[in-house]
Amino acid sequence: MLSVDVLIEALVDEDRRLRGIARDCPAEFRDISAPGDGLGLKETLAHLTCWDEFTVEYFDSICRGGARIPSFSEFVASSHDLMRDICSAPFQDVLEKYRAATRSLIDLLRVHWETMTDEQHNNLFLPLRHRRHHRRLLADFLDGLSPSVKEEGLADAAG
Repeated sequence: MLSVDVLIEALVDEDRRLRGIARDCPAEFRDISAPGDGLGLKETLAHLTCWDEFTVEYFDSICRGGARIPSFSEFVASSHDLMRDICSAPFQDVLEKYRAATRSLIDLLRVHWETMTDEQHNNLFLPLRHRRHHRRLLADFLDGLSPSVKEEGLADAAG
């Protein structure tokens, strides 16, 4: 069985790195979108919030035998609208919503891990990989915007 403590520690570390990027990012770069389908800082936080909230709702419902929740394909279809709604808020509100979603994900792991199957445990490592992937893309994008963004916090966060 996989260790919930290892997963939580890794999520906390990724959260610390991403919040470091947010802290060190000049205000004028927070709302800039990356070229193509890339995500800027605010969009990355909103995107991760949507996915973490879905993950929590999905697994909490399974563990509690609760009401029907949207399928993965239904969620994907609506996630762009959800992300747009989150991004319409001021940056600090988006950051707080992201932080709340992260806390909810960690709480889910603490509450339900012991009752979950090995397959569910494996699936719950996806949010970690997802977060790490987007944090690295974001760090690369912001690093290319301006020499002033190349602060130690961003360089460390890209690691």
